[in-house]
Amino acid sequence: MKTPTPEPAGPDDWGPNLASMLDGPGWNHPGADPDGSRLAPLTGESGVIMWNAARDEIGAPLLLAVLSSPRAATTWLRSVLSTLYGLHVLTNVLPGDVDWERLPRHCLLHGHWSPFLGATGRPPEDVHATLRSLLARDDFRVITAARHPLDALISLLRFVKVNDLPWPSPLPDSADPTGDGFIDFATSPQAVGYLDVTTDWWNLPGVLRFRYEDFFFDPRAAIEAATSGIGRHPLESIEAVLESNSRSVMAARQPDHVWHGQPGLWRTLLTADSAYGIAAAHQRVFATLGYVCDPDPSLADEQARLNWLALQPGDQ
Repeated sequence: MKTPTPEPAGPDDWGPNLASMLDGPGWNHPGADPDGSRLAPLTGESGVIMWNAARDEIGAPLLLAVLSSPRAATTWLRSVLSTLYGLHVLTNVLPGDVDWERLPRHCLLHGHWSPFLGATGRPPEDVHATLRSLLARDDFRVITAARHPLDALISLLRFVKVNDLPWPSPLPDSADPTGDGFIDFATSPQAVGYLDVTTDWWNLPGVLRFRYEDFFFDPRAAIEAATSGIGRHPLESIEAVLESNSRSVMAARQPDHVWHGQPGLWRTLLTADSAYGIAAAHQRVFATLGYVCDPDPSLADEQARLNWLALQPGDQ
């Protein structure tokens, strides 16, 4: 088994937990469980659990875990899969918030957790106490999501700024991909830790791989591949669920979460020097996930700045 690196040691060191709560039709909010008895034992105060009102507890258990780096369409994937299979959703938590002995029989966990963390959110001394071991014990199917690292970092910058999140200190309003501040942001230990989550899961046996780019260009094929890997026939129509979770619907539901998502956007915002400098800090991610750093050599600083300004609020 891979030896965990000492830094970043866990989500507490990586900055804010970027998972957010789904607010859409068909879901009961925390505390709306019919008998009101299951929420408290399952999560800590920071946890969010959404009970799918349509799901009973009949049938073979199905436990899924969408665990990956942020800004790779995992909120969309969570929404689609939980609707397709009628799964209760547990999100916005750390492993230590979960009562692993009392999870629902049909459940989807969503987070940005490394497989080498323990229940406390840090690498345990006993390798058999890792999150990976806990999930394997309960027969969870793990799905991890990849996105081009430079696109993911730009999207992460925008998400942190829009939501005024600490990183680990607030970012200045002037922070953008064309400035030196973005290079500091994108090569920080927090950024490296976030992108390493998917990298840690990617080559583990039994993990289902999902690429953001595949979803963007052909969401139906991407979800069909995911359901095939899960090995369970969906309870709902894929076509209908994709329609109810389209990009426009998701943007209306969570405007702070959905942005310009076209793959390769980074090539219009990062000059060659900036792109190569950032990629050097994420060599393991590029190599493991199979992405390349191929910037536009003709892109000048001024044009990159104009391209960034054209993407600001009012044009979403």
